[in-house]
Amino acid sequence: MTNTEEINSLRQQANTFLLAGEYQAAEECFTKLINKNPSCWAYAHRGEARCYLHCFPDALADFQKAVNQSDGTPRNYAWAYAHWGYTLHQTLQYQEAREKLNEAVRLDPNYAWAYAHRGATYIIWQGSSELDLALADFNKAIELFKGYAWAYAWRSVIHLHKKQCTEAYMDLLTAMTLDPTIMRHELAGELEKLKKKDVSKAEDTNYVPSVQTDTTES
Repeated sequence: MTNTEEINSLRQQANTFLLAGEYQAAEECFTKLINKNPSCWAYAHRGEARCYLHCFPDALADFQKAVNQSDGTPRNYAWAYAHWGYTLHQTLQYQEAREKLNEAVRLDPNYAWAYAHRGATYIIWQGSSELDLALADFNKAIELFKGYAWAYAWRSVIHLHKKQCTEAYMDLLTAMTLDPTIMRHELAGELEKLKKKDVSKAEDTNYVPSVQTDTTES
């Protein structure tokens, strides 16, 4: 096997492990790949694997290296910045996360995943001054990708906190139609309340429906 063939094989193996959720195996493959052929793609994707392994400091370091190693392709930059932002969000560094996601959408204005995840960095809570900012991002994500269940689910939460129960119901119904596993608990009762415009839940500032992790390919 030539060096080029070995590199291509490692790329394929690492990406397959990552997509299958085998993050430890993916990290090991990406490390081998980086040792042979360091690149923006390899560092960024190892960063993603490390994020899912909750190795956040190492993941953040990889995203920095990804940007430093970029081959000049704007989309590569955008992907690295978006997942850098996502990782910062996981460590509760919301402002820093938003800055990276801002850069991602600047580099790729049609990046639905980045808009949606920037939307999720805002304070989504009844009375929050950031609800409209979050809503604008989820609107943009859905405009770019009509089948984005995760974005519909979060937009439903925003409508709920704005006491827009009809809109919340329609978005939640759309989200669950697109992906029946999108919510972490049974929501038939919540759908019925929203359908009847029962705002009792919307008035409860401690109530936030729990949305599954976004599994949309980014």
